[in-house]
Amino acid sequence: MIDLTRSGFYPGRRVSESMQSGGDSGWNRSFSAGNGLESPWEVLLKRLYLLRHAKSSWANQGLSDFDRPLNKRGRRAAALMGEFMERNGHHPQLILSSPSARTRETLSILERHASWTHDTRFDDDLYGASSFVMLNRLRGLPDTAAAVMLLGHNPGLESMAHMMIGDGAPDALSRLQAKYPTAALSVISFGAGTWRDAGPGAGTLEAFVRPADLEGE
Repeated sequence: MIDLTRSGFYPGRRVSESMQSGGDSGWNRSFSAGNGLESPWEVLLKRLYLLRHAKSSWANQGLSDFDRPLNKRGRRAAALMGEFMERNGHHPQLILSSPSARTRETLSILERHASWTHDTRFDDDLYGASSFVMLNRLRGLPDTAAAVMLLGHNPGLESMAHMMIGDGAPDALSRLQAKYPTAALSVISFGAGTWRDAGPGAGTLEAFVRPADLEGE
């Protein structure tokens, strides 16, 4: 269970309606006190997106693992996920990505379907990175970036999700425990003022979305 006190939420605070509506336009929202205080204060919440690259092609056996592109199914899944993120106001301000061909292509397709304004950093160490490497990157992020996406590979990405999440919607937790397929997205929120405080077990799983969930929408 998430430690609400350590994460920056205290008894008597309630999230404003604008925060409860979701999305990142306005993710830095004020909290109003239910303890008699009249003046609200600003709490810079953190939201982490963990996206696994879309399905890649094995058609060309001469390509290295690093250079494999997406297949048709993967390109379709990346488009669906980009549309979902745009439709639901999920706009990362900073994207940290593995530099592999399949992560780059996944990101390119996402960007064609979402109106994001963001910085992108391709990090060689995120190719095949463990969850601990990802956590170190997370803790070094600028706190001005309230919404960040890590775009990478399994098994590290799935392990990262399990490590960071301490609570969440039961149905989303159940789906995540079952499998983390290609192009699946975890949306994890932290009631922390800094990324260094967004540690293992401190996150709340808001949503876990798979391409199969978006077919027919």
